[in-house]
Amino acid sequence: MRDNELIIKNIIKKIENLDYVFVKLRESFPRLNNGEDIDIFTTQRKPLFENILSVLQEEIIDESIKIKILNRKSKDVITLIKDYKILLKFEIYFSLSELRNLSVKDSIISNIVYQFNTKYLDKELIYKVPNDIYECLIRYIDFSENFFYHPDKKRHLDYLDKLIKEKKVNENKFFKKLYYFVSFSNNYNHSEKNFLLKKYDSTIN
Repeated sequence: MRDNELIIKNIIKKIENLDYVFVKLRESFPRLNNGEDIDIFTTQRKPLFENILSVLQEEIIDESIKIKILNRKSKDVITLIKDYKILLKFEIYFSLSELRNLSVKDSIISNIVYQFNTKYLDKELIYKVPNDIYECLIRYIDFSENFFYHPDKKRHLDYLDKLIKEKKVNENKFFKKLYYFVSFSNNYNHSEKNFLLKKYDSTIN
């Protein structure tokens, strides 16, 4: 069985002509530890799912290796498992309709997917990621949705802060995108909403 890095590279080759972006990538990508997940946004749910699955199926060389599939309202999840331990998990988002605490416009996925940047592996292998402002928007959504239960999500604010300080993202343009695409649901009360916004302000300033 091939290691995680080679599996990911094979997937990148397989999906090169499809509309997708990898989001919230770790700095070590494509070198991932067992159990780590990869989030993907796409406007081509079925072909992306089928192509990733076909690559993973090639890794099934004995009964110790299995693939688990979960189809949800907003995403498909494909998990590669060996000896009952997760090797890789691919979360393929085609909607953000299952967010509990935020309301996001339906068009956000297509906007993110079609305004991508390209990156290179091994000088020839190309993969797609969101442009910087959309990457920050995705991370801010993740932070706002999950911070009260997962305080480690503050790392996404740190990422946003870094890009703003490096002038890779304009703060005013970021907030225009945020307020255009995102609104808080009634699951957050007024004080919680203010806390999240103040948390952002304290990080940036």
